[in-house]
Amino acid sequence: MKFKTPLLFTGILAASAGLYFAAESQISSPEEPVVESEVSSADTEAVSKDVAETDLPNTAPTAPTPDSAPEPEAPTVATPDAFPDMLTPDQQRTATISLASAIFRQSDPTDLSPTAADLTFAPASLTDALQVLWWGTRGETADEFADWFSQYADWYAGGDPEAEVTLSAPAGDDASVATVDKASLGGGVAMGRGVGLWVDDEFQVRADYLDLLKDRGVGNLVELDWSKTADAVAIIDDWGKEVTNGRINSLVSPESLNPPVGFAVTSAVHLAATWAQSFDPKRTEIADFSLLDGELIPASFLRDNRSLRMVSVHEDGTKVVEIPFSGAGFRMIAVLPGREGAKALRKVERQVGEQFEMWVSEIDSSEPREIRLRFPKFVVGSGFNPRPALESMGITKVFDHNEADFTGLSPIGGLRLDMIHHQAAVRLDETGVEAVATTAATVVPKTVTSDPNTFDASRPFNYFMLGPGNSVLFAGRVAAPEMPDASDMIETRV
Repeated sequence: MKFKTPLLFTGILAASAGLYFAAESQISSPEEPVVESEVSSADTEAVSKDVAETDLPNTAPTAPTPDSAPEPEAPTVATPDAFPDMLTPDQQRTATISLASAIFRQSDPTDLSPTAADLTFAPASLTDALQVLWWGTRGETADEFADWFSQYADWYAGGDPEAEVTLSAPAGDDASVATVDKASLGGGVAMGRGVGLWVDDEFQVRADYLDLLKDRGVGNLVELDWSKTADAVAIIDDWGKEVTNGRINSLVSPESLNPPVGFAVTSAVHLAATWAQSFDPKRTEIADFSLLDGELIPASFLRDNRSLRMVSVHEDGTKVVEIPFSGAGFRMIAVLPGREGAKALRKVERQVGEQFEMWVSEIDSSEPREIRLRFPKFVVGSGFNPRPALESMGITKVFDHNEADFTGLSPIGGLRLDMIHHQAAVRLDETGVEAVATTAATVVPKTVTSDPNTFDASRPFNYFMLGPGNSVLFAGRVAAPEMPDASDMIETRV
């Protein structure tokens, strides 16, 4: 039996970060829908934006390239009790910070054009998708993920390679209707977050892995016929629209889902948050923003004198400021290098892994004081392949047919993680922030200087959107801010 429409899989957020789902909000009012955005395909570099319609170009990842090397024997299947644990809130926080650090390091601002150095991404979305895949790995493949997730154990426990390898029986057409668990996060913050699981109708998945997904609140798999690419794309896209309340209209490209895909994981995150104290549009001004090479361009700046927590974290004058959202535990942290130029920005970004928690701790222990704040409005969109960042963190075996061990997911030998694609967009203005991101991953068989009381962000800076527990929901770099107006939409294309 084929599912006509997908189930909605939620629970990752509630279980691992202590948050809840909500799918209706507006930056200025949580009771009304936010402006619609569209997400589809983009490739390995931060993409350019159009001020009126932030439409990322359709440069989707290509189909898997067949591997002619001989297929290895399927390794011994692990026993059910060998599954890794779900991430704790502390592990979720450290995982998102280390991933943000790795992505910043792979996108060196000194190597980029000053007008094309913007970057935005969602460590939360990537972590959601990769955590589900990690549960299906074993041996050294699982250990590499465990090092990242700060869980240290020997996941491989051996077992009978013929044990429990059949698919669970389909639940029937009624069970395949998408549903959404919606709840308010309080204040002016709404969030949608979910994980979708997709499997070829002829691909074997271990029953104990499926049981684990149900036990952890992720849900059942949706069976797809990957050879009917257009139908598969439509089903996955409909799921993305449901999770994000229509903000994401296209999640994957037909090229990325061509056979021989066996198993796929998608994740989506949507955040709409109003500032705890909005900015007066009458005070917004056009002024110069200094690019990485010192060239000046006009940007639209929010301005205010308000009580905020701000600290200096380096002798060169690097500043960290907290701008809170109206929902409890949600805030933006902005980090402004003490000096201008690409090298100063790179220095700050390379300190994220070791210093970010210290920066947040210093903010949390500081007292609010009167700050003269000048901050640019912006719309940023990016799409890229996070594989180089993961490999820099030591996660390499999962991409290799001869070394990847997915025997916790399937008895089929020679599986590897093939396509992984991430895209995100953020819009910031006087009322708050709207941010959206998706991740898609496929598993394939082998056959395939300043005033100390001023935070003047008129040069490139980094930002981090934090949720309760300080998990990094979104992060990025603003190097050449566009000037959105009230009619602008967040629209991305994979």
